[in-house]
Amino acid sequence: MAKMQAETKSPGPSLAVLYEPGNGEPKVDIIAVHGIGVDADSTWTTNGVNWLRDLLPKSAPEARIMRFSYESRWMGEFAIHQHISNVANLLLEAIRSKREQCPTRPIVFIAHCYGGIAVSKAIIKIRTLGDEYMIPTQSDQGSKKTIVDCIAGILFLGTPFRGTKSRAYAEILGNILKRTGHGNSDIFQPDQSMKADLNDFVRIANQQSLPLCCVFEQKETDIAKVVTHKHPLLGQFGKHKEVVVPEDSASIDGVKRLGVDADHFKMNKFSSVDDPNYVTVLQQLGEMIKKAPDRVKSRLNPKSLAFTKKDIASEPRRRSLSALWHENPHEKSIAIPEHIGESRRKTHEWLLAHRVFTEWLNEDDAPLLWIHGGAQRELFISLIATLTNKAERSSRHLSVGHDFCASGHSPRKILHSLMYHVLCQYPDAIDIWSLEYYKFRKESMSQEDALSKLWQLIQRTLGFANVDVAYFILGSPENCEPGSLDKLFSLTMETNDTKCRIKWVVVSLKDAAMEKLLSTYLQINVEDSSEIQDVAKDATDQDDSS
Repeated sequence: MAKMQAETKSPGPSLAVLYEPGNGEPKVDIIAVHGIGVDADSTWTTNGVNWLRDLLPKSAPEARIMRFSYESRWMGEFAIHQHISNVANLLLEAIRSKREQCPTRPIVFIAHCYGGIAVSKAIIKIRTLGDEYMIPTQSDQGSKKTIVDCIAGILFLGTPFRGTKSRAYAEILGNILKRTGHGNSDIFQPDQSMKADLNDFVRIANQQSLPLCCVFEQKETDIAKVVTHKHPLLGQFGKHKEVVVPEDSASIDGVKRLGVDADHFKMNKFSSVDDPNYVTVLQQLGEMIKKAPDRVKSRLNPKSLAFTKKDIASEPRRRSLSALWHENPHEKSIAIPEHIGESRRKTHEWLLAHRVFTEWLNEDDAPLLWIHGGAQRELFISLIATLTNKAERSSRHLSVGHDFCASGHSPRKILHSLMYHVLCQYPDAIDIWSLEYYKFRKESMSQEDALSKLWQLIQRTLGFANVDVAYFILGSPENCEPGSLDKLFSLTMETNDTKCRIKWVVVSLKDAAMEKLLSTYLQINVEDSSEIQDVAKDATDQDDSS
């Protein structure tokens, strides 16, 4: 029988269990983190219903549901000065203590307001102090695993990633309280490192493929009413309504965002399973919870992505692949990612925090990213390493193909390279499509028809292998035969007859031909963007601190 826990009023930080399954081990831990100036239990409660305890177990019966509590009062005689960094430390220690017997169990966070900042800060701290938060695993992989590898999703509710427009008003109220001896205004002082922290968090989230969802409020909050409820002395200051955390601050570029019909202090409270806002939130939570075990298992036990025929176990399949291609296109291209040094890879870690890269990585309707300028070869290798790491740690079927174009390269050679990599990674497809490819090579057809036929074969191979997403990286395409790229991109961008999402990233110079061809797609200018300098500096600072 399931165990419902009574709400616990704790004088200090704690991670209290609100619900856990009565039979068997929980499959996931759900941890809710509240914001500032609230009670850890009442903040999730309305009309006597604590939705974490009373509603969520019905949809997540195999989860252990907990809420984190920390002292956050900024009004009254017990008001304190609380730093987000300190809250993050307390959260990590509470998690480590509570999960001693289940260190690899998946975690899904629910975070309201500054609770989301605390969660993201905690993740950054784990990255900086990794050895302190390592977890034991049975994986034979050499890389260390930490608590971050167990995070299967984060639902942010009104988290002010870029601050809150109402902070100034809240600070005025805090100053009044401080002067009258009833509160502390220091809690509202802005954190100068907020931008850097957001960049660090996004970089880690993209590296780890953390599922995120940002929920923002769509109604104004009567701030004076909220504060007056906490302390009657403020009743004389009249009404003041505004959106506490607007959409642009409550969202991360390139990450799923959803609005709810509630103000800031009601967006985290639900009294019924029929509440439309609860339905919206539950849909996102349910997806995270459902996929949590497979996601974490794949991270803790990553697979190895093949790029050459030597990685294929079956000798007959290796011979078949050799017969399909007399030369390994990979060997004609560039050294594989493991041959590059860690320092060279870190040179381009800024990319993982870039808003345009994040958008391309996460948005379904972003088929191509054009990166121009800078050191093309090193950036090309860095992208292979980044996307290979993502594919190897994913519970979904992902594929990574690449080609670095030499002088006089042709679109047909590009597709040959991509096909070769797909078959190396999903060798079962070799048996199915080798005969069809032999027929294709013997047929007499125009270059345009041959290109179209080869692209069809790639799509059918991806479909046969049930690949969910294929990442194709193309380096220095400006070296291709003049005018040939028009045919390649008109074909590949307009035709996708498979359920697989095919996402291209092109690294090139910015010349007139490439501008004409790719200007309508997402792009990053490595040389001119001041944003890159900021993100790169944050990446360097983070590496130095670690």
